Amino acid sequence: MDELLKKEHFDPHLNTEFEIIANGVGSIQAQLVQVNAWNRDLSEGFKLLFKGPKEPVLPHATLMVKHPSMGEFEIFLGPVMVPKQDGVYYEAIFNRMKED
Repeated sequence: MDELLKKEHFDPHLNTEFEIIANGVGSIQAQLVQVNAWNRDLSEGFKLLFKGPKEPVLPHATLMVKHPSMGEFEIFLGPVMVPKQDGVYYEAIFNRMKED
């Protein structure tokens, strides 16, 4: 996927599986469990939350992500704390200045 990633690209794929690949660690299957957007005076953006298995835990890094419909792309992901202990959750945040 060569175009700028937007919330609208991910909305149809909520609750579907993505493969996340980390060099030296391997890959995991993770479900996209949340897509949230915000709109502020000068910026706009969105957040993705993926749920993966408890092991292995992938590092904070720019990782390759693959999806059957979306193709391949790289995003910065990192494990985050959530109240649930049913897996490891990874978050990606996209924040852009608004265009005039």
